[in-house]
Amino acid sequence: METKKGIRTKGMLKEIHIRNWALVEDVSLSLESGFVSFTGETGAGKSLLVDAISLLIGAKAETDKVRSGSKSAEIEGVFDLSKNSALIETLNDAGFEVNAEDGHKLIVRREISSTDASRNRIWIQGRAATRSQLSQYLSPWVEVSGQHEFLKLNNENYLLKIIDNFGGLTEELAEYNEAFELYNHFKKELEEIEKSEMTRSARIDFLKFQIEELEKAGIESKNSSSEADLEKIKARLGNIEKLKNICTRLRNWVQGAESSETNSATWGLVELSQKIVRELRVHQNLGDDFHRALEISESLVTQIDLLESEIAKIENSLEVNPSELENAAQKLSLIQRLKRKHNCEYDRLVKMQADWTAELGALENMDSRKAHLVAEFSALQKNILLRSEKLHKRRSESAREMTQRWSKDIRELGLEKSQISVETIKLEGFGPRGTTRIQIQFSANPGEIPKNLAKVASGGELSRILLALKNLVAGRSEIGVYLFDEIDSGIGGNAALKVAKRLRKLSQANQVLVVTHMASIAAFSHQQFLISKNTQKGRTRTFVSPLDHVGRESEIARMLGGENIDAAQNFARELLASGPRLDSAGPS
Repeated sequence: METKKGIRTKGMLKEIHIRNWALVEDVSLSLESGFVSFTGETGAGKSLLVDAISLLIGAKAETDKVRSGSKSAEIEGVFDLSKNSALIETLNDAGFEVNAEDGHKLIVRREISSTDASRNRIWIQGRAATRSQLSQYLSPWVEVSGQHEFLKLNNENYLLKIIDNFGGLTEELAEYNEAFELYNHFKKELEEIEKSEMTRSARIDFLKFQIEELEKAGIESKNSSSEADLEKIKARLGNIEKLKNICTRLRNWVQGAESSETNSATWGLVELSQKIVRELRVHQNLGDDFHRALEISESLVTQIDLLESEIAKIENSLEVNPSELENAAQKLSLIQRLKRKHNCEYDRLVKMQADWTAELGALENMDSRKAHLVAEFSALQKNILLRSEKLHKRRSESAREMTQRWSKDIRELGLEKSQISVETIKLEGFGPRGTTRIQIQFSANPGEIPKNLAKVASGGELSRILLALKNLVAGRSEIGVYLFDEIDSGIGGNAALKVAKRLRKLSQANQVLVVTHMASIAAFSHQQFLISKNTQKGRTRTFVSPLDHVGRESEIARMLGGENIDAAQNFARELLASGPRLDSAGPS
C-alpha cells in the first residue's frame, strides 16, 4: 500500500476511536501512513493514547481507567491489512473474515466495564473474541516500544528471535523445533518407563488378579456369554419339566390328539390345514379369489411343518444338565459380587476387562518397547545435536553481519565512538531453541571494556541503540506498525535530529507512531496531532486534534521554547521543510 512518495507500508492503523477512557471523553482519529507524531504539554494525556493502542493488540484492561461517572469505556481500531496476506489467512481460518471488498480492513473493538472485569468484551470483525486471540493475531504485527523496552535486551529468547529473523533462519529453526519436540516426547516416555519399572511387577500382579476374576465370571472376550445370556440359561435349565409340558401341549395342538375325556380324536393344525388345501383345490377354478385362498393355505401348510420341526428341536434339547446350570448360577453370582465390588454395571465390567488386558499387554511388552525407544532416542539425539551445531554456526554468521550493520547505524545516530557486539556462546547440550546463548556487549567511549548493554548504556544511548536495532530488522520482520513512547528519552540537539531522520527512514516501510516532546522529531513526521487537556465545569477532558501546516509551525515553535518567538517560529518552519527534502534525497 503506497500512500506517499517513497512510502510503501506493510499495513497501518487507519482509525482509532476512544470513548470514556481516563480523561478522554470522545476522540476519533484518522491516521495516515508513514511517520505520525503526537505532541503536547507534559500531563496532557499522551500516555493514554499508548494505552489505547496497547489495548487493541491484547493488553490487559484496567477497570479504574474508565472515565469517572461512566459505566464503561470503548476503544475501537480500524487496521489496513492489505499487505499482510499471512495475517489475513490466519484470521480467515479462525473465522474472522477479512475481505478485499472491504479494503482488507480489520476492526477491533474493546469494551471495558468500570465495575466488573468479567463484563469486559472484545470483538474482532464484529465477532466475540478473547484477549489471548487478540494478542496472538496483532501483537506480532504492532510493536509498542516504551521506556522500559531495553529490558528486552537481557531476554535471550528475544535476542535469539531477532538473530534468527535477521539471518533468515525461521524455516531452519522450525525444523529444529519439530525434531526437538519429538526428542522430548521420546525422552518423557523413556523417563516414564524407568519410573514405572519399580512398580511394574506389582501392577502386573494386580492386573492379572483382576482380569482372572473377571474371566471367572465369563467376562473375557467379545464371544463370552453376557449377563442377560446367563440369566436365560439359568431360567431355561431350572424349568425343564415345565418346558417339556409346554412342548407336549404345543405338539398336540399341531398334530392333533385323542381326548382323554371323550375317547375321541381332535383335529390338529396339520390335518386341518391339509383338509383346507384339498377343499380349495376342488374349487380353485371357481374364481381368482379361490385360487388366492389356495395359495395362502398351501403356504400355511409349509409354515406349520416348520413349526412342528422347531417344537421337536426344542423338545429334544430339553435335557437336564446340572453342571451347566451350576456354572451359569456361579457366574451370575460372581458377576453380582463384582458389580458391588466395583460399584458399576455389567457394561463397565466389560470395558474394565478390555482396558486392563490392554494395559497388561503394554506392561509385559515394555522391555521391547524400551529397547526400541532407546535406539530411536539415540539416533534422534545425534540428529538434533548436528542440527543445533549447524544452527549455532548460522546464528554466529548472522550475529557478525548484524554487529557490523548495527554498529554503523548506532554511529550514524550520534554514538560515533561506541562499540557494540552481538556475541554467540555455544552451550553444552541443547535446548528448545538450540545450543546458542546471546550476549550484547557495549561501550560508549574508546578505551572502555565492552560490558552488558542493559547495564552500562544510559537512557539516551538505549533509545538510539533500540531504534537502530528496529531499523536493522524492520525489513525482515512481520511488524507493520511501530509505536514509540519515550523514544527521545535522554537525548537532544544533534542526536535528536538524527533520531528524527532515522524514524522518517523507518516509516518508508512501516507506519511509525511516536509520542514525543522533541520539536526536531515531531517536525520530521508526515502527520502531527496535538494532545491537550481542558477543564470545564469541574471536569477535565483530554483532546487530540490533527494539526495543519500552520498549526504544526505553532506547536513546534512552542516545543522549541525560548523567549524569542519569531526565531522559534522561523526554526520550526525550517525543521518542517527538512522532512520533504529528506524524502527527495532518499534514505539517509
